Amino acid sequence: AAIAISISLVYGVFFFPRIKELRAKYLDCRLCESRVVDARNLIEAVSKLDKEFGTRALISEKEAASGIDEFTKHSKSLGINFLSMKPGNIIIQEGMPYKILPIEIEIEAAGEQFVNFAGSIDELKKAIVTVKSFDITPDKDDSRRLKVYMVINMYLSLKDDYAG
Repeated sequence: AAIAISISLVYGVFFFPRIKELRAKYLDCRLCESRVVDARNLIEAVSKLDKEFGTRALISEKEAASGIDEFTKHSKSLGINFLSMKPGNIIIQEGMPYKILPIEIEIEAAGEQFVNFAGSIDELKKAIVTVKSFDITPDKDDSRRLKVYMVINMYLSLKDDYAG
């Protein structure tokens, strides 16, 4: 009985606190492992995005017309009807590695067509385009259609188009 009591005492004094510490460290390790797995999955997802969209580069001023052409063809394929398109003056912001070509656009589309269009602007292959602002009103003649006035920014390279 004395041996059993002494073994229990040694276990209680030396081993039991260490087992509690080990369990706490085990939970910390599992948490770190799950964070590593999440980070690895994120890196893998981003690398897939880079392969799909990372090949795009800023286009030059000379290539802006082809970027606008790609934008209009993509939009028309989604059923967007252009009422007007007016490129603005190129903006050069100090300290930025690009120029901005603002383009004022007035379009007409059904609601679903506009949603598909707005969600797919980032899929362009030639030009990098963002929506700066938009204003949506229902068409007076057809309540199922929308008239949208929007300003998009097309990003252009700072490199001199006429060098070489």
